[in-house]
Amino acid sequence: MKRENLIYEIQFLRKLLFKRDKVKKEIESYKKSSKKVSIFSFITSIIVYISAFIAYINVKYNSFIVEAQGNYIMKSCYQDNWFKEYFIINFIIMWTILLILPIIILKLNKDRIEKLIKKEINIDNKLEYYIQSNGSIPEKYLKPKVLKQFNIYLNKGKAGNVQECVGIYNSQYSYK
Repeated sequence: MKRENLIYEIQFLRKLLFKRDKVKKEIESYKKSSKKVSIFSFITSIIVYISAFIAYINVKYNSFIVEAQGNYIMKSCYQDNWFKEYFIINFIIMWTILLILPIIILKLNKDRIEKLIKKEINIDNKLEYYIQSNGSIPEKYLKPKVLKQFNIYLNKGKAGNVQECVGIYNSQYSYK
């Protein structure tokens, strides 16, 4: 194989390997963020339940105090239930936002992870096709750092083919 073709092949393989590594890192970051969102959702649910319970107790306690004091204005407000309705509406809105937002984020993360997995499979298929069809570079040397060294050897004229690159690399780094 000509040196130019071999250099092109090595550069192509390095790009594929870098893309695969980048995709794997993205998948891991989306999985971590999904886990964080799940924890956040759980914690906020607990906070909302506790705050609702505390608010409910406060409304009951305040209505008891109002009745005990005989304040007609406050008593009529509680009898009309406007305060309770206002609280319930705000509680429902807050609960809905805190419940739906993490679900949307988790769904978007799941979709993104699925796309990245398909991309990773595509890259792996290209690498597998290369290895099976014309893999002039042995599979154990298909690593970005090793391919970078092979590229340097070929560009500087230290090696003319893959076997020479492998020999030089093994002698310099005692690759096992």
